[in-house]
Amino acid sequence: MKRLSLRHRIVFACVGVGALLLLALGGFLLVRHNQTAQRVAAATRVFKQLKADQATLTQAVAQGWTDDQHHYVRATVTPAAITALQTRATKLTATAKPYATVRDPATASKVNTFTQAQRMLGEQLQRLKRAQVATAAVNALFQAPFLTDATPHPAVLVREKLTAAKVAAAAKQTPTVNTTLAATLLQATTLAKAQLAERAALVEQVALIAPEGTLRPDVTLPQLTTFQAHVAQLKYAGLKAPYEALLTTVAQRAAALNSLKALSASDRQKRVLLAYAKATSIAPARLDQVRAFFVNREELTDTAYTAEIGTLNLAGDALAADFTITLTATVTGAYTLTRSGQPLATGDLMQDFTAADTAKLTRDPAKIVAPKLTEAQFKQAITADFAAQGLAVAQLEFPQPATVTGDTIALQIVLGDGAQVRYNAATGEGEWYDYAIGPSEAEGYRYDAKLTTAIWAQAAGD
Repeated sequence: MKRLSLRHRIVFACVGVGALLLLALGGFLLVRHNQTAQRVAAATRVFKQLKADQATLTQAVAQGWTDDQHHYVRATVTPAAITALQTRATKLTATAKPYATVRDPATASKVNTFTQAQRMLGEQLQRLKRAQVATAAVNALFQAPFLTDATPHPAVLVREKLTAAKVAAAAKQTPTVNTTLAATLLQATTLAKAQLAERAALVEQVALIAPEGTLRPDVTLPQLTTFQAHVAQLKYAGLKAPYEALLTTVAQRAAALNSLKALSASDRQKRVLLAYAKATSIAPARLDQVRAFFVNREELTDTAYTAEIGTLNLAGDALAADFTITLTATVTGAYTLTRSGQPLATGDLMQDFTAADTAKLTRDPAKIVAPKLTEAQFKQAITADFAAQGLAVAQLEFPQPATVTGDTIALQIVLGDGAQVRYNAATGEGEWYDYAIGPSEAEGYRYDAKLTTAIWAQAAGD
């Protein structure tokens, strides 16, 4: 056999090595192809499952809302439930992460599609979380939830320890949610603010009558009545619940004070005179100016009250006291005023008149008032009296100065045979008698109706 030359041997060796390299490269490419195919197949399976899991999770997030428009959060959605949803979303992201750097176009497309869907899912989760947080913050302001699913409950009451700062903090959450939910939550915070204001006003009223939680011993009926009226006008009546015991005590004390028995005899009698003045259109101020009527006697039992009003009426030439006006009332003050048995007026001694009204009447209601006149006023009263009788003033002369002894003013009048008059400024009694006859049991020291009423009229400015 002819031996190959060295050159030929080198050529054959190179060809052999090349063939081996080609075979090795082919094997490598075949293996690489098979591996790529396996990864693509695995990625296809993974992202198919991820897509299904995303759809399931998206549905779970959607079920957290009460409606397709995603306006209101279901009451069953809790922070823990949202955390669980977020954990599931995080696991999906972690599962897809190994494929983020794969250059295979098909896998890269799947990664991109998954990432976009995951971003949308994250946004949906955040909207649900913000809505849940805002709703929970507002519901926490009240003793019971204001908003349950899509239903508001405007009758709920704020918590007893709620502050304006907490309401403000809850209100800051509302702009982060959708318009519909924000409007509903705004109603809730507005309600909370209104209730806080009304509760603060109620607390102030309570402090006026019971600063230490116990009713003041010196509390007055008007104060109790004002408090009861305030409570009765509460827009949110449930706010009075913490004060139920106090309200019971107030009602009991008011009932005790809203009684004629709770008044002093003087205050009670002054109310009687005020009732008479009201019925006869007499200005209350004149009760201290004109001696016209007084409380003669009264009787008060556990259930009823009666009083006689004495009046000075004309009786011939003199003033006589009549007791034809009677007031009958219940112990709580509802009265009927009668004159000679005929109804004159009705009212309520406790409600129609106050302590301020009776304080203005300074005189003793059981005594007649006499105006204190000066000598000049006394002469003027007499002049007016005679002039009223049609006598010329020129015919009325006072030949001597008036004699003033203590409260008594005495003077002589020249008219016909003459006469003498005395006036007691302390009692208001006018003593009038014929000058020629002189004082006597028949003619002197008696009331003269016209003179005395003229004196009263002068004192009152009539």
